Amino acid sequence: MVEKNSEVELIRRSQKGDTEAFGRLVEKYQNRIYGYIYHLIGNKTDAEDITQEVFIKAYRSIKRFNLKSSFYTWLYRIAHNLVVDKIRHNKIAFLPFESPTDPKQESLLQHTPDLSSPVEESVIKEQIRKSILENINKLQIEYKSVIILRYIQGRNYVEIAKILRRSIRTVGSRLFRALQQLRKLKIAEGIIDLL
Repeated sequence: MVEKNSEVELIRRSQKGDTEAFGRLVEKYQNRIYGYIYHLIGNKTDAEDITQEVFIKAYRSIKRFNLKSSFYTWLYRIAHNLVVDKIRHNKIAFLPFESPTDPKQESLLQHTPDLSSPVEESVIKEQIRKSILENINKLQIEYKSVIILRYIQGRNYVEIAKILRRSIRTVGSRLFRALQQLRKLKIAEGIIDLL
C-alpha cells in the first residue's frame, strides 16, 4: 500500500505527466471507487465504465489537484458527481444487485463465513445482506450515497461532507432520513450489525 508521503510523491509525478506514478494511484484506489459506484447503481458493467471514467477525468485534472487536499476524497467527489450526472441524464441502467460479494468490492459486506455455524445460517445471512443492498438501492441518490459512504465504505461525517460538498449537519440529517426510510422497509434495525 502507498504511504502518505509516497502518495504525495506519486501525485507530484503524475502532475508532471508520469503515467506509471498515476497507475500506482489507480491501483490503490480503483477497488474502493468501484465499490462505491457499484453500491450506488447496482450494475457491474456501468460501475466498471464509470470507474474508468473517474480515473480518466482524474488524470486529465490532476495538474489542478491541490496537494493540501485528500486525494481519495477528491476521487470520491469525481465518482459521485459522475454518477449523479448520469442519473440526471438517464444514462445508467439500475439493476437489482448482481452479487453482494463482488470480488472487486472493498466493503464491509464481504465476510468470511463462520465455519462453526451451520451452512443454513450462512445462507440466511447472505440473503439478508442482499436484501439490505436491494433496499438501499431503492433510496434516492442523496440518501443512498450517505448510507453507502458511512456504513459500506466506512467514512466518517467529515469525509462524507467533503466528498458530497455538504455540511456535516446536512450529512447527519440525510443519514437520519435514510435510516428512517430503511426502518419503514423494516431493515434499519440490523443494518449497522450486518454491514
